[in-house]
Amino acid sequence: MTASKRFRILAGILIFFAFLVVTAKLVDPDFYWHLRDGETILSTHAVPRVDAYSFTMSGIPWVDHEWLIEGFIAWMWDHNLNAALAAIFAIVAFIPFVIWLRRYRTWPALWAIAAAATLFACFISVRPQVFSYLFFFIVYELLSRYYGDGRDRGTRKKRYLAVLPIVFFLWANIHAEFFSGLVLFGIFLVTDIVVTAWPKKKIDWSGMPFSFGIFLVSAIVPLLNPYGAGLYGEIFRVMFSGNTMRYIQEWKSPFAGQATFSPLTIAIAALVSFFILIVIKYYKRITPTALAAGVIFFALFAKATRMGPLFAIAAVPLIAEGFGYVHADLSPRWHLASRRTKRIFLWLGIAVSIAAFCLITITPATLAATQYPVGATVFLNAEVAQGKNIILLNNYDWGGYLIWNAPEIKIFVDGRMPHWIAPNGTSAMGDYIRLLLSPVDAEGRQIILDKWSINTVLLPSPATDNNAADDGLVNQLTAAGWITGYQDSVAIVLQRPAGQ
Repeated sequence: MTASKRFRILAGILIFFAFLVVTAKLVDPDFYWHLRDGETILSTHAVPRVDAYSFTMSGIPWVDHEWLIEGFIAWMWDHNLNAALAAIFAIVAFIPFVIWLRRYRTWPALWAIAAAATLFACFISVRPQVFSYLFFFIVYELLSRYYGDGRDRGTRKKRYLAVLPIVFFLWANIHAEFFSGLVLFGIFLVTDIVVTAWPKKKIDWSGMPFSFGIFLVSAIVPLLNPYGAGLYGEIFRVMFSGNTMRYIQEWKSPFAGQATFSPLTIAIAALVSFFILIVIKYYKRITPTALAAGVIFFALFAKATRMGPLFAIAAVPLIAEGFGYVHADLSPRWHLASRRTKRIFLWLGIAVSIAAFCLITITPATLAATQYPVGATVFLNAEVAQGKNIILLNNYDWGGYLIWNAPEIKIFVDGRMPHWIAPNGTSAMGDYIRLLLSPVDAEGRQIILDKWSINTVLLPSPATDNNAADDGLVNQLTAAGWITGYQDSVAIVLQRPAGQ
């Protein structure tokens, strides 16, 4: 039942190199505006406070909650340390797996780790959110060490909680996902109260002032950021943004839509299956705080795909604990099994292990690198150099790329803007949705184009793109006499003819 040290080392090597390939290969659509922000921060020694990249939402207040890591990314880029940058993000993503591979030594636990690694590989790149996964893991570890299995509060080591305010201070200046860490802290805190009060029907207040005090301080220290309370305001605006929840892929449920046969789908199915089976079978024996954290973050993951790595961090320890109970329950009966039965289970375990770690090795090859409009951007920059005033409708995923590679052109929309609404009710993302993401008639599209005086459109080329809405707009504009200024296998540029 126990996986050898040699195999766990091999598994660690496979996971790390998979992460390294992914971080070197994939460029997140938001990477380029992170890079631009970082350069601005380094040159001005100030964080951005209003939008300066778009013409649709220019001047709107903006909370750049990733400002600290953006400065680091820009500094590494300016010093031609791109390869080192990818390696650093791979190492950051890999740290939880080092701990797990040293700690959990059963084959089923390693299968869960392999599923978690495959899930991680589909979310990581050089993006600030990777640091959130590490901070979440650190917070989970500290809380687990303090609360343990609900043992007597008098024996708990307060130093595990005492460092949390420092963690949350750093985390809040790197990524707004720190709020998930506060949720995790709240889960442990409330669960501990319930577990200790349940048998006695009375709340035991011993040690509670310390825990509540640390939680309160941990919730306050994030205010020590360049935006103050505006950081919390940004978090709640995103959480209650209908545009974000309905139209941004990583905010949608992983269980919505048509399932595809891919390493990510297999990994999610395996991790969720392990989790549900263990919870159903051993919910009375699993550490209550681990159980509560796992169940709640599973629910959050079921609502938003982006919570997948956080669910994995909460699920792996719970699954490992549960399979420990499975092993303890089956061990007394194992010697009674026939040699043939033991051989079948041995080969079945080997097959599952090979399959699990094949997922890790093939995942980088299955992740398609995001295509960017390189040629189209060169064309647009040449148009600007010739004195043409470009008022651009751009593809959402290319907004960040244009911010970095075409700084003279103001964009229509990018990854920062789904929840932005101007005081007068204007929403660039809302208009983008009506143009390209929701059914609208040709007349409605034309009204929006005229509203913003759009004279240039940059969209994925109909030759390769499968988005019917994009193709519909391209066909509409072509039929209306718009001129194809540039087209390749990635992008098409349409220009409004003079006089229209």
